[in-house]
Amino acid sequence: MVLLKNLLKEVYNVHKGKVERTLITKFGELEFERAYYKNINENNYVYILDELLGIEKYERVEGNLKGDILDKSTDVSYKDARYLNTSRTCYG
Repeated sequence: MVLLKNLLKEVYNVHKGKVERTLITKFGELEFERAYYKNINENNYVYILDELLGIEKYERVEGNLKGDILDKSTDVSYKDARYLNTSRTCYG
């Protein structure tokens, strides 16, 4: 962990700290904060946490939940879909 911190300091500078993000998951909304870094060597910007977690740039709904929603869409009518919530969609 210390090695990783030292590597981050050598390559990245914090450009913005505590940038909020919300991701909708099977378990509800996940709200978290992460830092926006500038890569000194490549002169670009990145959210390292997003890359580590595999979250796409404009993704708002978790990939697994998207699949579950698509599966349910074939089983449930449009009219009845209004009664579904995230936890029921995935587990009920």
